[in-house]
Amino acid sequence: MTETAPLLTPAQMIEAFAAGEISREEAMELLRLSSYAQLLNALADRGIAPPKPPPEQVGAELAGAMPVLRMMEARARIGGNGGKTAPGPWSDPLQAFARGLLSQREAIRAGRLRDHAGLLAALGAAGLAPPRAPEAGIEAEAALFLRIRDGGMGRATLLVAGEAPLWSLRAAGRLDLLPGLGMQVLVLDGVLDAVAQDAEIGAFIEAHSPPFAVEKTWADEVAERRRLAGKPPRTNAADVALADFLTAGGGIDRYLRSGDPFLVLCDRIRGLRLFGAPSNLHLLSTAGLLGGLEKAGVIPSADKVLRDMLRPAGR
Repeated sequence: MTETAPLLTPAQMIEAFAAGEISREEAMELLRLSSYAQLLNALADRGIAPPKPPPEQVGAELAGAMPVLRMMEARARIGGNGGKTAPGPWSDPLQAFARGLLSQREAIRAGRLRDHAGLLAALGAAGLAPPRAPEAGIEAEAALFLRIRDGGMGRATLLVAGEAPLWSLRAAGRLDLLPGLGMQVLVLDGVLDAVAQDAEIGAFIEAHSPPFAVEKTWADEVAERRRLAGKPPRTNAADVALADFLTAGGGIDRYLRSGDPFLVLCDRIRGLRLFGAPSNLHLLSTAGLLGGLEKAGVIPSADKVLRDMLRPAGR
């Protein structure tokens, strides 16, 4: 049996941030904190001071920020009467999301959209596309997926760690790609809660179990309490479930001990880091998965599926 390195505990994550081993953004993402103030409070609770950046970094960041500051000053001057400003990407949530300046949930909320499928439809209508990792990163993910597939896909497990891949594949009419992988596909209960308004996704997963399997986490208990109280599901149900599943001693340990490949499908790879993770744990985006399927000859074109996501039927 292969020995695996333990995942970091929340206390170790905080200590890693204080030691300067991980960034503020990475620490907030790992600990599922919504603001830097919460991270500072977590440090204060342990009597730890936040790390100080080196002077050269401060100078470089200030120099990099000056064009933005000048732009903001110019906007204020343009506004003139009544404080109105000229239109730009900062005032359009779709453009901001496409440029990676807004998260998926922020863009949906700011654009008053129904869900991620509605966001995809709005992007397509505006001639925009969701933010993507650099092509080199997607190519590396696709090559990784192909190596795992060629090495025996039946031993691998894929975890759907966020709702965006399900929404995207549903919009493109290609949910069938997941059960067609020839591997076990885990879906966190919090992810199902996040897509509960679309009955087709839940029905599809239920009809294809196995290979689909729902992984229960602490988020399910929270969601059940809200349902009994007549409250809507929490908007961060998927994040709560993922944090619980990845925590040391959580559900993921059962799958990592075998040493078989374990893929985490998540479209927030730039914000998701798995420190202390074993070598059989891999991150994969939807674009990377589609690229791997194209290389394997399963689909003729990854780009076509990505384009179809922007033209969801019935939207």
